[in-house]
Amino acid sequence: MIRISIATLTLAAGTLVMGCTSDSSQSVSGRVDQAGFPSAVSAVRVVRGSTTVAESPVAADGAFSLAIPTGAGYRIELVSAEQPGLVFPRSTGVIEAAFTVKGSAAPFDLGTVRFIGVASTHVFRQDPAGAAGGSDTADGECENGVDTTTGAICVDDAEEEGDQCGESGADCVDGIDSATGAECDGGPGANQNDGGDEADTADTSDGDGETADDALPAESAVADHNLPATIGCGDAAD
Repeated sequence: MIRISIATLTLAAGTLVMGCTSDSSQSVSGRVDQAGFPSAVSAVRVVRGSTTVAESPVAADGAFSLAIPTGAGYRIELVSAEQPGLVFPRSTGVIEAAFTVKGSAAPFDLGTVRFIGVASTHVFRQDPAGAAGGSDTADGECENGVDTTTGAICVDDAEEEGDQCGESGADCVDGIDSATGAECDGGPGANQNDGGDEADTADTSDGDGETADDALPAESAVADHNLPATIGCGDAAD
């Protein structure tokens, strides 16, 4: 009877933690398009202020993989002579550079990361999920991250909202698991303005590209898929 009870308790405990991980870091990967950068990128790192919190070497094929701990005010830098920073042109007309990690969720693939120089001088085209690297829509073909008709830079901002929480990587949108309808990430009450106050932004709707605190990098890069302003499962960030 004792053995059965212990096994039952162990099974119950396993059920409670199903869908969670013991590692609270968030996996973010991508591939650097070395040919488009002015100088070779040797590594990709996540910083908060002057502190590096995660770093990955860039492989021969440009691939990198980061394990980012819980925290806020993070930025992604590409280590090279120009030291460009990764920016996220949003579908709302702003460019963000900072993001928050609440914990571990489904791994996020940025896709190809390309150098663009001064972000505020560009026009961005929002593409559906998975299409930024190469697609053919009414606006024209998106080839190697650029609209061949207009010259706009193609990005996918479909993952801007939602923390990718829940089983099988289902999105947690405004505190509700989109797959099950259950509350997640603290519920709706904790997600009224999720991540909005913690990201550094530039309003590009009027074309002036000015930032709220002049925080965008002097030289920038963009990825096929924007990292959400807030990503990961959990209630708190450092």
